[in-house]
Amino acid sequence: MDEHSQLLKALETRDPAAARAAMEAHMSTANQRLLDKEESERHDKTGTDED
Repeated sequence: MDEHSQLLKALETRDPAAARAAMEAHMSTANQRLLDKEESERHDKTGTDED
């Protein structure tokens, strides 16, 4: 089940613990995707993985 579906299900069933867990998981993976994208773009500009 994708992240948004998990969150929606938790909200629909009024399960605050599941909603919190789903939101935390979603924010964590969203943050990681942003960091990965930033690193990839930096690598594309410099041709290295260094800052």
